[in-house]
Amino acid sequence: MSRASCVLPTCSSVRDTDPNRPVLGPFWGRAPVRCTMAVARVKAEPPADTPLKQLAVDILRTRGELKPSVDVVLNSALDEDGKIAAMELFQAALDDPWDPMRNPNAAVAAITAQRG
Repeated sequence: MSRASCVLPTCSSVRDTDPNRPVLGPFWGRAPVRCTMAVARVKAEPPADTPLKQLAVDILRTRGELKPSVDVVLNSALDEDGKIAAMELFQAALDDPWDPMRNPNAAVAAITAQRG
């Protein structure tokens, strides 16, 4: 096995290549190497199989920058119904810039106080 560096100028990765493989393409004399740093990222959506996940997907489709806020509600200590209620409060508050429930911690605290 020979070692060859990636053909991309900014890539510092090195990968083994097969010396018996014919070299084709614009890089005559150099073995083609697939860069391990330049991997296409696939945007994966979580499965929307529960009402809570469906609410999260609905929010993230329109406002992707709110992922950290959605994660606060999803990772809270509430049960599934409490998380749904907090997510609905948070989602309804997104239309009003002065609504205190735009803060996901406030939405979780309101549901915790209501149930607790």
